[in-house]
Amino acid sequence: MSGMTGFLVDKDVLLGIAQERGVAGVTSFDALTTQQKDLLRADILYRVWIGPTTSASANHSHGSYSKSYGAQNISEKDKERIYGVFMAIYGKYDDPMLEMIDGGGVSFMKFDE
Repeated sequence: MSGMTGFLVDKDVLLGIAQERGVAGVTSFDALTTQQKDLLRADILYRVWIGPTTSASANHSHGSYSKSYGAQNISEKDKERIYGVFMAIYGKYDDPMLEMIDGGGVSFMKFDE
Protein backbone atom coordinates (compact mmCIF):
# COMPACT_ATOMS: atom_id res chain seq x y z
CA MET A 1 0.00 0.00 0.00
CA SER A 2 2.89 2.36 0.60
CA GLY A 3 3.36 2.84 -3.14
CA MET A 4 -0.26 3.81 -3.83
CA THR A 5 0.44 7.52 -3.42
CA GLY A 6 3.49 9.72 -3.65
CA PHE A 7 3.40 10.45 0.07
CA LEU A 8 5.31 8.85 2.92
CA VAL A 9 2.87 7.22 5.34
CA ASP A 10 3.79 5.40 8.53
CA LYS A 11 3.55 1.61 8.34
CA ASP A 12 1.23 1.53 11.37
CA VAL A 13 -1.15 3.95 9.64
CA LEU A 14 -1.20 1.72 6.56
CA LEU A 15 -1.86 -1.34 8.69
CA GLY A 16 -4.71 0.46 10.44
CA ILE A 17 -6.27 1.40 7.10
CA ALA A 18 -5.97 -2.18 5.85
CA GLN A 19 -7.63 -3.46 9.04
CA GLU A 20 -10.43 -0.91 8.80
CA ARG A 21 -11.09 -1.98 5.21
CA GLY A 22 -10.92 -5.68 6.07
CA VAL A 23 -7.95 -6.44 3.82
CA ALA A 24 -5.14 -6.79 6.36
CA GLY A 25 -4.80 -10.51 5.63
CA VAL A 26 -4.53 -10.08 1.87
CA THR A 27 -1.07 -11.15 0.74
CA SER A 28 -1.23 -10.11 -2.91
CA PHE A 29 -2.12 -6.67 -4.22
CA ASP A 30 -3.59 -8.39 -7.29
CA ALA A 31 -6.14 -10.13 -5.03
CA LEU A 32 -7.79 -6.77 -4.29
CA THR A 33 -10.69 -5.49 -6.37
CA THR A 34 -10.46 -2.15 -8.14
CA GLN A 35 -12.90 -0.73 -5.60
CA GLN A 36 -10.77 -1.93 -2.68
CA LYS A 37 -7.63 -0.42 -4.23
CA ASP A 38 -9.39 2.86 -4.90
CA LEU A 39 -10.79 3.10 -1.37
CA LEU A 40 -7.42 2.22 0.18
CA ARG A 41 -5.84 4.99 -1.90
CA ALA A 42 -8.57 7.41 -0.77
CA ASP A 43 -8.04 6.44 2.88
CA ILE A 44 -4.30 7.06 2.59
CA LEU A 45 -4.89 10.44 0.98
CA TYR A 46 -7.42 11.31 3.67
CA ARG A 47 -4.81 10.58 6.35
CA VAL A 48 -2.31 12.78 4.50
CA TRP A 49 -4.94 15.55 4.25
CA ILE A 50 -5.70 15.55 7.98
CA GLY A 51 -2.03 15.18 8.90
CA PRO A 52 0.65 17.81 9.40
CA THR A 53 1.88 19.86 6.46
CA THR A 54 5.51 19.09 7.34
CA SER A 55 7.00 15.78 8.41
CA ALA A 56 10.47 15.17 9.78
CA SER A 57 13.08 13.09 8.05
CA ALA A 58 13.70 9.57 9.34
CA ASN A 59 16.65 7.22 9.33
CA HIS A 60 16.51 3.46 9.86
CA SER A 61 19.74 1.55 10.35
CA HIS A 62 20.89 -1.87 11.44
CA GLY A 63 24.58 -2.70 11.33
CA SER A 64 25.95 -1.45 8.02
CA TYR A 65 22.47 -1.07 6.49
CA SER A 66 20.98 2.42 6.53
CA LYS A 67 17.96 3.93 4.82
CA SER A 68 16.92 7.56 5.10
CA TYR A 69 13.61 9.18 4.22
CA GLY A 70 13.55 12.90 3.57
CA ALA A 71 11.27 15.44 5.14
CA GLN A 72 7.99 16.01 3.35
CA ASN A 73 6.18 19.33 2.90
CA ILE A 74 2.57 19.49 1.74
CA SER A 75 1.31 22.86 0.53
CA GLU A 76 -2.25 24.15 0.80
CA LYS A 77 -2.55 23.62 -2.97
CA ASP A 78 -1.49 19.99 -2.45
CA LYS A 79 -4.11 19.63 0.27
CA GLU A 80 -6.78 21.04 -2.05
CA ARG A 81 -5.84 18.52 -4.75
CA ILE A 82 -5.69 15.64 -2.25
CA TYR A 83 -9.13 16.56 -0.91
CA GLY A 84 -10.60 16.52 -4.41
CA VAL A 85 -9.13 13.10 -5.18
CA PHE A 86 -10.29 11.29 -2.05
CA MET A 87 -13.74 12.91 -2.13
CA ALA A 88 -14.18 11.85 -5.78
CA ILE A 89 -13.25 8.26 -4.89
CA TYR A 90 -15.53 8.17 -1.86
CA GLY A 91 -18.32 9.66 -3.99
CA LYS A 92 -17.79 7.13 -6.78
CA TYR A 93 -18.48 4.28 -4.34
CA ASP A 94 -20.89 6.16 -2.04
CA ASP A 95 -18.54 5.25 0.79
CA PRO A 96 -19.52 5.96 4.43
CA MET A 97 -16.45 8.23 4.73
CA LEU A 98 -18.45 10.81 2.76
CA GLU A 99 -20.94 11.10 5.59
CA MET A 100 -18.23 11.22 8.23
CA ILE A 101 -16.43 14.05 6.43
CA ASP A 102 -19.54 15.89 5.29
CA GLY A 103 -21.57 15.11 8.40
CA GLY A 104 -19.36 17.07 10.76
CA GLY A 105 -16.89 14.38 11.74
CA VAL A 106 -14.22 16.48 10.06
CA SER A 107 -14.24 20.24 9.70
CA PHE A 108 -13.86 21.46 6.15
CA MET A 109 -10.97 23.59 5.06
CA LYS A 110 -11.96 26.26 2.54
CA PHE A 111 -9.48 26.94 -0.22
CA ASP A 112 -9.20 30.08 -2.30
CA GLU A 113 -9.22 29.55 -6.03
